[in-house]
Amino acid sequence: MIRKDVDDLMDEAYKLVSADKYLKALQYVYAVLRIKPKHIEALECLRDIYIYTRRPYHAFKVSNELIKFDKSLDNTIAHARIYIFLEQFKEALKYLRMAEKMDPDDSIVIYSLGTLLIQLKEYEEAKKYLERLVDMGVYFEHLAQYLSEIYFHTGEYEKSVDTLQKGIRLEGEKYELLGLLGDAYMMMEQWSMSLKYYLKAQEQFGEDFRLYRSIGWVYCNLKNYDKGIKFLKRSLKINPNYIEGMLSLALAYLASFQQEESMKWFKKVLELDPQNAIAKKYVKDIDNYF
Repeated sequence: MIRKDVDDLMDEAYKLVSADKYLKALQYVYAVLRIKPKHIEALECLRDIYIYTRRPYHAFKVSNELIKFDKSLDNTIAHARIYIFLEQFKEALKYLRMAEKMDPDDSIVIYSLGTLLIQLKEYEEAKKYLERLVDMGVYFEHLAQYLSEIYFHTGEYEKSVDTLQKGIRLEGEKYELLGLLGDAYMMMEQWSMSLKYYLKAQEQFGEDFRLYRSIGWVYCNLKNYDKGIKFLKRSLKINPNYIEGMLSLALAYLASFQQEESMKWFKKVLELDPQNAIAKKYVKDIDNYF
């Protein structure tokens, strides 16, 4: 490589990163670091390349050195995100709290804290951060999904519906948002609305054993047992050991007065999960339901 000055080398590195040519970019970053071992932009670029190429331990090593002499907001956030990638959530929280002290109104800090607190199952605190983004008029991709997850845990299903509908307006009819809307309407026992969004999700995603189970369960609650059983069987064809699907099928047969089939599927559940309380109850008391 022809010797160039540091700025030119970094310009080349940034261009190559933008073009997803990470290995080539590394050559220019290493060249800079040979000249200036503590060149901040080069170390940041090296850390980011390791993140993009899914080498989190390499990224952590660089970030850990960088944070010692450059505790800027961006580097503190990046360091926290590497901890999140490594599933060291408490360490990540420590650095995000530091970032929050630097700039409590930074939307990336607020979003990162909200999503991390979900991982830590601190749903009420997470809700405060993510709802604050909504109040600020700031929207990140997946914000609707994260807020919806919180509202599911807090039992605020109508809020979940409103949030997901907004997410669809902003992000389009994504499979994940449609499926969550189906879940929210299911929890409110609005079966027809639930089915509408599950079927839309199915159109986009195709075969998914959990989605087929949900569609089947909704059809059963709409008293359309034939269709319900059909979708539940599709779910189990994809994943034969899916206990929730097996239980749903057993209950569907029970509701449609097919005692022998119902008993067969409850017993299959117990073969895989001998302590399953629902299956044990129905096997013991099956005659009481006919």
